[in-house]
Amino acid sequence: MRNSEKTLGSGALLALLLTAGCSTTQEPTRVDDDFGNSVRNMIDAQIYNHAAAQNPPVDPPLALDGQKGENVLEAYRKDVAKPKKIEERIQINVSGKGGGR
Repeated sequence: MRNSEKTLGSGALLALLLTAGCSTTQEPTRVDDDFGNSVRNMIDAQIYNHAAAQNPPVDPPLALDGQKGENVLEAYRKDVAKPKKIEERIQINVSGKGGGR
């Protein structure tokens, strides 16, 4: 046998063994009956008015409290619209034998 045939045969055997390790004869793992309830409870706890959440208005509100609107816009313009710049230098050191600079 030549080396390339041995390598190919060894590679095929290794691939077969690795895929055999992934197979299973067991049934898929079942999750608890209350899976996801913590997320649903958290979302439910964030609703201020459950009656309004069940029957939302068709049209959006046409007015906003002036002071509240100003505070929202000021916070948006200060924090969201101007993200911080990240100015960290990246230094890559490459060393090796040869005629480098």
